[in-house]
Amino acid sequence: MKRNILVMFVTLFVFSLITIGCSENSDPITDFEYKAISGGVEITRYIGTSIKINIPSKIEGEPVISIGNNAFQNCGLMEVDIPKSVLSIGNHSFADNSGLKSVSLPVGLLNIGDGAFAGTGITDIKLPNSLISIGMFAFSTSSLMSIDIPENIKNIETGVFYDCSDLTNVTLPDGLISIGMSTFAKTSLKHIDIPDSVMTIGIPDASFGQGVFAEIPGLSATFMGMTFEAEEGSRGIFDLPIEFYMAVNRGASSSLFNIDSMEEITLDNLSESQLELLTTLTEKFQNAIEQLLIPLFGASNIRVNVNTGLNFDRVISERVKFDPPVPGEMEMIVSEIEVFGSIEGRDDYLRTVMGNNWEINEARTMIEREQGVIDRISISIRIANEHLNDDNISELNGIIAKAIGISPEYISIIRN
Repeated sequence: MKRNILVMFVTLFVFSLITIGCSENSDPITDFEYKAISGGVEITRYIGTSIKINIPSKIEGEPVISIGNNAFQNCGLMEVDIPKSVLSIGNHSFADNSGLKSVSLPVGLLNIGDGAFAGTGITDIKLPNSLISIGMFAFSTSSLMSIDIPENIKNIETGVFYDCSDLTNVTLPDGLISIGMSTFAKTSLKHIDIPDSVMTIGIPDASFGQGVFAEIPGLSATFMGMTFEAEEGSRGIFDLPIEFYMAVNRGASSSLFNIDSMEEITLDNLSESQLELLTTLTEKFQNAIEQLLIPLFGASNIRVNVNTGLNFDRVISERVKFDPPVPGEMEMIVSEIEVFGSIEGRDDYLRTVMGNNWEINEARTMIEREQGVIDRISISIRIANEHLNDDNISELNGIIAKAIGISPEYISIIRN
């Protein structure tokens, strides 16, 4: 009897250990819902209870090549091992697993979807060199502390590392072309090196109110040998100076011009009517401003109106200059002596006035003002971005004025 009780106890103990083990690290095929796709299988949903899982590399003899959208979202996971067969991780596939600390990504992975690891507890992750795309907000609000972006990534989408408050170190690859809006906003970066290859960098629009580096006080960035630093105490949408964003978005700056270089726009060498010349000048100003602002705010968010006036009157003026007859000498030729009279009792006293003639060394210069000079100009710019503050607008005004070579007082920026 005692022996039977002992055997029963041992059996129950072993069974309990097996049960506990399965709850922590069990991945039978029945724990996954899946579907056949071109080239293999996609896991569409996890229905198991394990907190540490190994995703199978094959199901029914077919390779698992994709993790579907939301497949493991909010499942209470702590560890995930993704097989080498997986090429794509879908949108929000592992999101909201706050206890997920460790993820092993396969070396052949090509795509990570939008929000795939958002809200997880991941502190460090190695992105494989095979990766070619990372979706919007892929790691946002996660616990990442450091990240190296692989070399095949050419474009970083909006908000990939948004609000990763522990993120202090980022390495960007040479060859990177663009960085999306709010990508590193609300992180703990102190410095970042922007590759010279980057040509566009996002700032806020009306739909999402934070720039790439918004709310990172004390941040500095290096780009093309120039260092830009955030203003002390800055917590706005532009923590780095607007000059930084314009320097990076140099696709616009390459066509900037200064009004001083516009002598070629004249009636003589364009052979245009006065109206055509005025139209050409107006369009030149408008295009330059649009090319400056579109990469920052988007074409649909800006409106530029330019009102210019040209003076086509022919004005000739004469400038006359008189110099001493002999260089370095101040003596003049006496042209006349006028006698006013004498004082009684003194015949030898004469009061005289001498007139001095400089005309012996007279120089005359004829000055003709060129036709078609700018007589007046006013520029009105509307930007659809409710997050721009007065300081941002003032800074933009000064930069635009400097870029096109006019006084800031002629530019009006209106925030919609």
